[in-house]
Amino acid sequence: MRLVALGDSPDSFGASLDVERGYDEATWRSRMQPGKGVQVVAFNDQPVGIVGGYLPEDDADLVELISMWVMPSARGRRIAELLVDDVLRWARELGRPTVGLFVTEGNEPARRLFERIGFSANGEREVLESNPKLYCNRMICDPRTRQQPD
Repeated sequence: MRLVALGDSPDSFGASLDVERGYDEATWRSRMQPGKGVQVVAFNDQPVGIVGGYLPEDDADLVELISMWVMPSARGRRIAELLVDDVLRWARELGRPTVGLFVTEGNEPARRLFERIGFSANGEREVLESNPKLYCNRMICDPRTRQQPD
């Protein structure tokens, strides 16, 4: 599913399809180690969305939300919001007061989604690693302030 996401939306990720297509099984398994974070998959008869959260070694207060993607045919059904809520819930359980992410400039649907959930831009901007012609903006959220959806 990760490779499908990278192929569908290459400018939404810091990683590239060419690089990750070359990963062997040991690399994929190492990325799934529980101590490194959490991976969430949404299903609707088949996998339709993914998101991850990882724990940066240099910031004990932060959970980094990564790899957010929903299959195009499943968009508009709150799946993305539910995936993000799982990462926010996990951050709360860990007692981490900040969840951060980067969203590519021009990806307005993603920016609006994250704002609806409670993220706000903090002014930080950086080059998108997988496409140095693009920039992404940092957004942060306090997971303790997000109310769980019904």
